[in-house]
Amino acid sequence: MPCLAVYTDGLIHRAKLQSIKSYDPVTCVVEFVDYGSTKVLDTSGIFQLPLSLIEYPAKAIKVKLAGFKPPKEDFETQRVPYCPKWSMRALTEMMDLVAEKTFSVACIVRVFHTT
Repeated sequence: MPCLAVYTDGLIHRAKLQSIKSYDPVTCVVEFVDYGSTKVLDTSGIFQLPLSLIEYPAKAIKVKLAGFKPPKEDFETQRVPYCPKWSMRALTEMMDLVAEKTFSVACIVRVFHTT
C-alpha cells in the first residue's frame, strides 16, 4: 500500500507498506520507493500518500548480483525484514565483500503481457 513515511534523515518520503511486523505495539515494515531501503516504523511515522504523488514512478530499481545466494544453512535468528531468506549476518558479510568494488552492469528488461 502506498504511503509516506519518516526516512532516516528525519524527513517524510514516499514509501510502500510491506508488512505488519508486530501488533503490540503496532510496527510496520515500509520500503522507501525512491531509495530501495526498508525501515521498521511505528504508526506515528506512517502517513497517507496524497493522490498527486502516486502518478510519479518510483526511482529505485531492484537489481541482483550474479552469483550471490542466501546460504543453504543459516541458523541466525535475525532476518532481513524484506527478504527473510537472508540473515542480517549473511547480508552484512555479503556487503563487506562488495564494498568499494567496481562492477559491470547489464540491464535486462522483462516485459509481461497480460491478455
